[in-house]
Amino acid sequence: MNSYSYSTQREIDLIELELSLEKDLDILFETGFNQYGRALCWKKHPNNSYKTQCVINLQGELLYQSDSFLNRYEKAQYLEKQEQPYADVLKTLSLNTEYTDIQPFYFGYAVVRVINAFSNVGAQDRANIMASTNEYNYIDVNGKLLFKKGFLEAKNFTGKVFPIQSASDREYYLLKINQEKLHYQQPYDFESSIHGFFIDKNFLLVNELDQQFTDTCTTLIFTNNHELAFVEYGSDSSDTKVFFLDSNGQRHINQELSKKLSSFNNSQASHTEFSSGIITRVIDDIGVIHINLEGTLLNSIPFELSGSNIYHESSEIFKFSQGFAVVKTNQGYNYINQRGEFLLEKYMSLAWPFSSGVAVVCNKKGNYFLINRLGNPICKIAINELIEVEVAVGRIILTLQDEEEITIIDLDGKVICENAEDFFYEIDEFYISSEEEDFNWWGEEEDFDWLDEEIED
Repeated sequence: MNSYSYSTQREIDLIELELSLEKDLDILFETGFNQYGRALCWKKHPNNSYKTQCVINLQGELLYQSDSFLNRYEKAQYLEKQEQPYADVLKTLSLNTEYTDIQPFYFGYAVVRVINAFSNVGAQDRANIMASTNEYNYIDVNGKLLFKKGFLEAKNFTGKVFPIQSASDREYYLLKINQEKLHYQQPYDFESSIHGFFIDKNFLLVNELDQQFTDTCTTLIFTNNHELAFVEYGSDSSDTKVFFLDSNGQRHINQELSKKLSSFNNSQASHTEFSSGIITRVIDDIGVIHINLEGTLLNSIPFELSGSNIYHESSEIFKFSQGFAVVKTNQGYNYINQRGEFLLEKYMSLAWPFSSGVAVVCNKKGNYFLINRLGNPICKIAINELIEVEVAVGRIILTLQDEEEITIIDLDGKVICENAEDFFYEIDEFYISSEEEDFNWWGEEEDFDWLDEEIED
């Protein structure tokens, strides 16, 4: 086992780079930098008055800016450096009657949904069958199906293996080009497969060569840039072991971190997160703890303060997100960074995690605000009794306690829709249904002093 060489400082440097770019370029990061040194962000479009989705690199260069959202092919092309066929080729492939729903190409292959088995039925029957049937396969750039039999589920080709769920036994496998297969448990995150490390059917951590790395593996979480994975293993919760796995398959261990985590082994850890270089652990009889990669305890939120309530349904709100974590004391809510330093000058009565560079807080006067990662307010939000916050494709969905009404705002805090009846979103789409015919899309600006709780209307 190698000496420990990866530190929290790397993760701190990346977050500080994001914060610097957000301030200098007036952007908001949706994701951290990936293994290609690229990230999704939002920036005001030069031809519009609202932010649109972009791809940026470590040098602060905008590689691509969309008119609204990046579609899945653009994300694969610009964010993940996966070469996509030209538009006319994709259009030709889409006309093929054997399959539909062509996913982006990864290393020359794309997941498709096969429909040729239903070509002899009527249109309505075919639609009904398709709605209840999953059969997936892979095609090359010429549209040729790769496998003779389809699968219940198929994920992007990793460059070495095809992660699939078999239609015959409903088990998960990794198929190689020669159709040799490895049997594995479905990972918590399919993205971890890009390094070729998986949890197999016996819960052993293995690689694509079926080489074993651990006994019973309970946790496998990669950093956003995929440089490092946090691994926890052991059949007995009182004797779990941890190490870090780098992208080359080398194991690293830090004695101080192992010692700190082992001190909680007599307690039941119900949930573990690894983000921004910080391990967040929810421990049933203690509360929530944050530990960095060097084994330093940054913060501990006692169980009586970290339990769920009407506003926060889960202790997961305390996990690190975009370099900050919500914390709670007897004085109220605040945020800590990766050094354990508080972000806000004053405590809030409620706070939600950062997402897409923004977060929602409620001060002691009951006023809600949208803030950025510098701890500065973006705008006041004219709502009451907020119970849930969700951020998706540049939209912030606010669910209110009063009859669970939904208000949707953009990343600048401008109202898109009030009293929304329902909403639906995918990777590059967002739909809203409402009785209102006209939305107040942009909202209005106002001056306020949010920390001192004196609002000037």
